[in-house]
Amino acid sequence: MFFMYTLIFQNFSLIVKDIFDFLTFLFFRHKLTTLTRGLKNMIRPLYLAYFGFLVKLFFCQSFATTVPLSVTTACPNVILINGKSGKVLFEKNADALAFPASTTKIATCIYVLERGTPLLDMPIRASHEALRSISPITKSHNNYEKYPSHWIETDSTHVGIKGGETLPLRDLLYALMLASGNDAANMLAEYCGGGSISEGVQELNAFMHGLGMKNTHFCNPSGLHHPKHVTTCRDMAILCKHAMQNPFFREIVKTLHYTSTGERIYVQKNKLLKKGAFYYPFATGIKTGYHSASRYTLAAAAEKDGRLLICVLFNSDTRKERFEDAIRLFVAAFQEKPVQKICIPSGSLPFTKRFFGANTALKTYCRAPLAYSYYPAEEPVFRAELSWNKVFPPIAKGQKVGHVVLYADNKPVHSIPIYAEQAVTYRWYRVLWLNMVKAGTNPFTWAILGAGLALGVFFFFPQRKKTK
Repeated sequence: MFFMYTLIFQNFSLIVKDIFDFLTFLFFRHKLTTLTRGLKNMIRPLYLAYFGFLVKLFFCQSFATTVPLSVTTACPNVILINGKSGKVLFEKNADALAFPASTTKIATCIYVLERGTPLLDMPIRASHEALRSISPITKSHNNYEKYPSHWIETDSTHVGIKGGETLPLRDLLYALMLASGNDAANMLAEYCGGGSISEGVQELNAFMHGLGMKNTHFCNPSGLHHPKHVTTCRDMAILCKHAMQNPFFREIVKTLHYTSTGERIYVQKNKLLKKGAFYYPFATGIKTGYHSASRYTLAAAAEKDGRLLICVLFNSDTRKERFEDAIRLFVAAFQEKPVQKICIPSGSLPFTKRFFGANTALKTYCRAPLAYSYYPAEEPVFRAELSWNKVFPPIAKGQKVGHVVLYADNKPVHSIPIYAEQAVTYRWYRVLWLNMVKAGTNPFTWAILGAGLALGVFFFFPQRKKTK
């Protein structure tokens, strides 16, 4: 008996604490639940922000020092992007308005290919309007407002299509992109516009704006000069990235020679693709351009080890300069070695979760690091999100309790599971409550509870004897 009372005395503080916690749980359960529901929406954004801060502050370690792409270009307007992710590696005056010249034809080509399901062998007849020509001096009168912008200037490129001649759509696309035929461009725009070149150009502008080309407006489908026919390097890069996702477009722009059904031979003008002074072995397209107002323009693509790069150069002074700058950009980018960033190392994590009535907080760890590899000039913006599984005590040590997702430039790229670092169980009063809820609220259950509490009070708080 003495041993029993000694044991009770030694654990008295713990027993009192448990009883107090249990009574508090019973008394405030409803109020706490109501209050918690209201606070969740207020606390959640702060929690997510705090979690993101923790990840950024404590768990972003890099095995290499990231440096921007170091390259010098003579061209005044330049951009270099990853052709798959759109990440910008290098830019210079990329948002300045410029005349694109025949790189305009990239938009015409991809729009035709994506406008419904084109039948490549569909015959298209050359109308008189599509082939109308005019001298550059006459066309420039009244700041180019007197005559239609699509009328072909006599000194511009064409493939010699005759009025009334019929050509398959496939031939027109190759004439457009290889030989840079302005007559082919007009025929394709007329086809898209249901017989009206102007309508076709309006549809083309709507298509480009839908791609996110916010600073672009075209007045014709070929790139002939007009003061309002403008774009930017950034917008053109967006267009090229989209176009290079189309398999047939990629096939066209890398072709060196094409013989049409009318025995016309179209020859590639992009010197990056052809053996010679400016040949670049990893080049895959896309389009050159020139007129006196735009100077030399170029949109080019190259791919190495699965990494697709696209550069756009406007306002080059010479034909040579644009190709040299493009090669310089590609070489600098492809010389980079990938680096790995460890955003969350393996081991114990600071992410915990508390359960009311549990013996301890749920502590976590991960078995593998959360890492991502990238090229230095393409370092993304990282963030991580924690997602808990629907778990409640009892939780076993090593049990999977959630996962962390890594985002690079807001795109999920990797995730790892997280596990319980130690077992978590409920305290006795929480177990009692859950069992009561499970058993149902019947008088017999409450009677047993009341009797137990009464006995506890009787044994632990005996009445004092009355004194006379």
